[in-house]
Amino acid sequence: MRSTSLTPDTRESWADIAKGICMICVFFWHNPCPKGITYDFINPFFLTLFFYVSGYFFCRRIETFDFGRKFVNLVKTLVLPFCIFSLISLLSKRGFYSDIMHGDFSLPGDRIIDILKGNVGWFIPALFVSEVALGLILACSRKTWVLIGSVLAIQILLIFMRRSGTSINYWYVDAGLTCLIFLAAGHLHSRFRHRINTLLSGKVSFLIYFTIYIALILLARLYQQSSWVINENHYENFGVFLVLAFAGIFFVVNLCRLLSFYPATMAPIAYVGKNSLIYYFLNALSPGIGAGLILFFGDKGNTILPGLAGMIAALFVVYPISELINRFCPWILGRQKS
Repeated sequence: MRSTSLTPDTRESWADIAKGICMICVFFWHNPCPKGITYDFINPFFLTLFFYVSGYFFCRRIETFDFGRKFVNLVKTLVLPFCIFSLISLLSKRGFYSDIMHGDFSLPGDRIIDILKGNVGWFIPALFVSEVALGLILACSRKTWVLIGSVLAIQILLIFMRRSGTSINYWYVDAGLTCLIFLAAGHLHSRFRHRINTLLSGKVSFLIYFTIYIALILLARLYQQSSWVINENHYENFGVFLVLAFAGIFFVVNLCRLLSFYPATMAPIAYVGKNSLIYYFLNALSPGIGAGLILFFGDKGNTILPGLAGMIAALFVVYPISELINRFCPWILGRQKS
């Protein structure tokens, strides 16, 4: 069994592999090729695991946690990249400059307002809201029972808000507070990592988690109970999705801990995980290249291979862009030049 003496502020390779796998799933998700049963297999974990891993590395030492410092760091590493990449996306929109040249500022103006409201994309705004919420809870109390009780209270409040038709239309607050469950779970994993890691290590435990996950997926598919999506208001199956999500998270974490024994083989996936923010912002290349290859090579009966080829090509295309950003302008991601 691998040693679990690493502390949360030490980079653990399994986390990079996990984020890499999730980001590849994001590229696949947005690819135009048919998904089939793969949809049900990756849907529960490929985004919730991001929150889980973020919670695992949320704070270096709980005893010295400083919310003010954490908030500034979140603005630098999440809000700043979100605004920059969203503005770049706006500038690359077809018709943007022609509208301005003709004196029509409505579309650019509306888009900028959407960026300020956090309504462009959902994942980064939701992650920011979720991390701020966790930070506020820890700033009030660092006791485990207070954290668990606060998260449960927030979920109950969200249920009443949904039933009353109340919603907050900024920065995807609803989705962020919902995913606080996974962020807090990852943070609790880091607190009790020595105990939990023993349950998520080894080939036997991997087979157990894998079997449980597949069984739950098949049951949910049989009873058509696995259609919940985070950023859409389909909450009737949330309880079922929650069980599937944690089963998927434990399965993938266990898998990644096993794969971390092969660092050379996993290096490309770990690289994607280390630069997951860049890959996330540029994942639109996957449907673009995939659709192009489908039109060029595919037909109505064969879109899988061209679509997957487009996804893989998009992953390779992002690599040099990632290297350029890391080398010349890491400040975009809130990093310093190494």
